[in-house]
Amino acid sequence: MRNNLDKNGHSREGLNAYITGMENSAPEKKKIMPYVKEGLIAEIGCGAGTVLELLSQNFPESRIIGIDDSPQMLSVASSKRYSNGNVEVRLGDATEKQFSDESLDTIIFCSVLHEIFSYNSYEKDFIEKTVMNAYEMLKPGGRIIIRDGVRPEGGTAYLRFKNPETERKFYRFSEEFGPHKVRYRKEHTENSECIAVKKADAMEFLSKYFYNENWNLEVREQFGVYTKKEYEHLIKNCGFKIIYSGSYLIDFLRNKYQNDVEMFEKKDGIYVPTNYPDSTLILAAEKG
Repeated sequence: MRNNLDKNGHSREGLNAYITGMENSAPEKKKIMPYVKEGLIAEIGCGAGTVLELLSQNFPESRIIGIDDSPQMLSVASSKRYSNGNVEVRLGDATEKQFSDESLDTIIFCSVLHEIFSYNSYEKDFIEKTVMNAYEMLKPGGRIIIRDGVRPEGGTAYLRFKNPETERKFYRFSEEFGPHKVRYRKEHTENSECIAVKKADAMEFLSKYFYNENWNLEVREQFGVYTKKEYEHLIKNCGFKIIYSGSYLIDFLRNKYQNDVEMFEKKDGIYVPTNYPDSTLILAAEKG
């Protein structure tokens, strides 16, 4: 029944699994803390409050406000006892201005821009509007911090599955991925069979194949909306000066992938092992 689901369609069990995942990712999310400017700090899409607690711990003299459009998430976030009692949460739409112009010192988007894209008909205009709003809400010298999925540059990846379950999940993903049906072809190597697929689609599969409880939601989302260069271009076009931009693969994911799938590129007709795509971008920029 719908009353057992949250705004985005999580069941009660799925919501609990989602919140647990966010809490477990706190060590990764902590990596954005060095780029935060103290003062009035807003996290847009705060979820259950994982980043809000990190901010409270690290910036006890700051005022911290979390915005989310899910009453269920805000209920969890508001029930927490934050380390320094300097956090408040509000219901609000991430794509709309929630603060007056030139009022914020830092604005954070942590794993939320890809959701804005995915739940608004896969239109990048919504991300561009959201980032432009952030520019206007920030004081001169204020900072925007983005942590999200990152799309690999173009090309073809070759996947060899290590177990039948991962292979079955790929075929399911290829049919159910939200933005488009995933095209692939099978190729025979010396010892086995592999799947040739666009690198961007391989990244999307790898980012979600291990989800079970929330599969129907995760498969709708495109995690890698922009490449690192495209994110940088977007930020610069909005008027920001980049102070840090980097991407990497989370160790937990690398360890998971190694158990389930091998990845290759083809050079002169030979399949050569290659690195898995980066999972995560961190970008920090300052308003001039």
